[in-house]
Amino acid sequence: MMRKGMLRKIIAAFALSVIAAVMIPAVSVRAYNPLSGTSDPEIDKTNPETGYRVVVYDGAKLLSQTEIKQLSSEMTGITEYGNVAFVSTDENNYKDIMSYSTAVYEYMFGSASGTMLIIDMDTREISIYSDGALHRVVTDSYGYDITDNIYRYASKKDYYGCASEGFAEIYKLLNGEKIARPMKYACSALIALMLAFLFNYLRISASSKIQTTSARELLKGASKSLKYSQPRVQTTGQTKSYSPVSSSSGSSGGSYRSSGSHHSSSHHSGSHHSGGGGHHRF
Repeated sequence: MMRKGMLRKIIAAFALSVIAAVMIPAVSVRAYNPLSGTSDPEIDKTNPETGYRVVVYDGAKLLSQTEIKQLSSEMTGITEYGNVAFVSTDENNYKDIMSYSTAVYEYMFGSASGTMLIIDMDTREISIYSDGALHRVVTDSYGYDITDNIYRYASKKDYYGCASEGFAEIYKLLNGEKIARPMKYACSALIALMLAFLFNYLRISASSKIQTTSARELLKGASKSLKYSQPRVQTTGQTKSYSPVSSSSGSSGGSYRSSGSHHSSSHHSGSHHSGGGGHHRF
């Protein structure tokens, strides 16, 4: 009887658990939202022709309403190629601008093609982050170039000017135009000067060395240049003097070697299979 009672209890408990699982609605699990500290986006609209979105999250309240509308209008052209977003924050839980950028982009767009500009007031940095097809155009290198070009706006607290110029340069790249790359040109010039200095140093160093003459060569040269004369006896009064007369001449020679250095440069580029970008402090 006790065994039957225990069996009935087990069956009843199992039945209740099944009923509870059916009656209680499933709770959807969502990934961590890196923008949880901000309000809803100020702008979130879709280009009906391409399906790409324009998103503006001004969590740090850096822009006025007029500036938000103007900026979103300027960003719309990029939706011809992919999604585009502007984000400002004063709370970066990652404490690293690129980790934060990756999390924000994936939360908003997943792995879809697009680009994003972030002004992080917590770490005092600006980032450009791109993914998908746009990342093949707005590469990591261009991300650094653009943030190099616009960080001064943020330093002067002109945050609208910073974002506006950043998206303008991104749009130029997507249209096949060129943007200013002062840091790249400065680095190239510095490398050229260093290589020129190294080339001249090696050339002067090589040409200033005198070829060492071996002992055999010295003896061979001496036997050809040394001449002997027989001693002569001269009588002057009652004294005699012995005066050997000899003459010799020596010569030595050296040869100079010159050498040059050849410099070759190569550029390696690889395809990116994930998102990335560049950043700059302000």
